Amino acid sequence: EFYQPLDYSLNYFVTANAAYLMRNINDYNDDGNITTQYRASSFQFGVAAGRQFGNWGELRVGLRREHGNVKVLIGDHTRPEEPYDRGSVAASAAYSTLDNYVFPLRGSDASLAWNYNLKALGSDIDEQAVSFYWLTALTWGKYTFLPSIDIKTMLDDDTMAVQDTFPLGGFLNLSGFSYNELYGRHSGLARLVAYREIGSAGLGGLKMPLYIGLSAEAGNVWNRRSDINFESLILAGSVFLGTKTFLGPIYLAYGQAQRSHSSIYLYLGQRF
Repeated sequence: EFYQPLDYSLNYFVTANAAYLMRNINDYNDDGNITTQYRASSFQFGVAAGRQFGNWGELRVGLRREHGNVKVLIGDHTRPEEPYDRGSVAASAAYSTLDNYVFPLRGSDASLAWNYNLKALGSDIDEQAVSFYWLTALTWGKYTFLPSIDIKTMLDDDTMAVQDTFPLGGFLNLSGFSYNELYGRHSGLARLVAYREIGSAGLGGLKMPLYIGLSAEAGNVWNRRSDINFESLILAGSVFLGTKTFLGPIYLAYGQAQRSHSSIYLYLGQRF
């Protein structure tokens, strides 16, 4: 992403970005075996302008363009590749007062985003998506608690293109499921993570704090808004060890979810 401030006080800015994305989307049977695997790949670019508020907030609005295709890797290979185009106007607001993005002790983080694909901007279809995320860090003594909510929804229920779905699954993202094992046009996840520092890991002057923690999670994905209810929520949880490294945080975790799903994770990267 190219980021250019427009004034000396660094309040206003413009950005330009480009990305190539690829993800696999799987269908599973009741035994947990993959029956169909899709690969969605796309090239995206966009421009935006915005307003920065100190070191705690940001507003931005922009235009996005995406060209991609979906093909079957496992399943019906007679199905042809499906190219698609998306062109949209997007707006977002972000707020953060976290003292640390790896293992925070205090502060909050929140974002609200809206994306409207329009045929007038080159999209194959007209559709809107909204997402909301909130997390706060609360510390009492040696223990830190991170409650959070993550909601994503398509406002139009009349299409079911796999590239326009939201994934769930993986460590702290319905732990016990494989990475992005679930997908749907609506997703919701409520989570409570608790951890504390128990020592340090490393050699000599390279020692880093070592944390032990656990999580309780509830969420699911849905293809129709009418299917969303508390009875359909999947309960999950995990226990983990984590530490900081020069490559980023590393976690060793075990996750368990309803429907007899369990996984062991070795994860590198930010998870909160």
